[in-house]
Amino acid sequence: MRIEVPVESFTIRSKDGAGVRVHKTGTGPHRWLLTPGLGTPLLCWKHIFEAFHQRMTIVTWDQRGLFDSERLRDRSALRFERHVDDAEAIVERLGWNSFVTGSWSMGVQLGLGLYERMPERIQALALINGAFEHVLSTAYGPALTAPLLRATLAGLVRGARVLNPAARRLLASGTAGLLMDKLAVSTANAPAWSDSARKPQTANRKLCLAGTICNRGQRRTATRYCFSMAAIASIGANVKRLNLPVSN
Repeated sequence: MRIEVPVESFTIRSKDGAGVRVHKTGTGPHRWLLTPGLGTPLLCWKHIFEAFHQRMTIVTWDQRGLFDSERLRDRSALRFERHVDDAEAIVERLGWNSFVTGSWSMGVQLGLGLYERMPERIQALALINGAFEHVLSTAYGPALTAPLLRATLAGLVRGARVLNPAARRLLASGTAGLLMDKLAVSTANAPAWSDSARKPQTANRKLCLAGTICNRGQRRTATRYCFSMAAIASIGANVKRLNLPVSN
């Protein structure tokens, strides 16, 4: 599986000097800074690039520490604010004074963070199935779930050496794709999963679960949109079941 439209890739230096790999496609008059979800590979945007490249100029990037962007040993360089710095540096490099930004999952947080810094440049926000504030406290229901999620993530990090090879074999077997097709979650097929998992450059690609469970009476919501259900999106797949934002 590959993206069937031209994509220009180049590297910029963020405010702290970190190298960030940027990807640009399309020549249309409408500009979209497509903020990436956490661990989102370029191939994930295949259908968006191919559908809109004639009408839009779309720019996205590999998040710092992932894929073709610079690997950083200093954990403080991975703070959320540094990711927003990357987005701001990309906008300055492009010289964009008017554009749309946003995406899904962590891309929602990035879009909101960038809007806070340059509201006069951003025409609109595309906020789809993402979280606000601290993701472990807002994306999965009651605040009491945050300690459990932190413990789970810490356990996954400790077991990464064992879990990563197992997950890669599962994806390469096609079982994950067949299961998703059976559940009608997405239009992904087993060959696409298998092809992606076997390629060296896709070794770190992940299945992303994103969404915000939002109570309409919850006043601390930082955005006027809320989402009632998570959506599962696979590499290069069209999502069948996807909740769109509704006015809160």
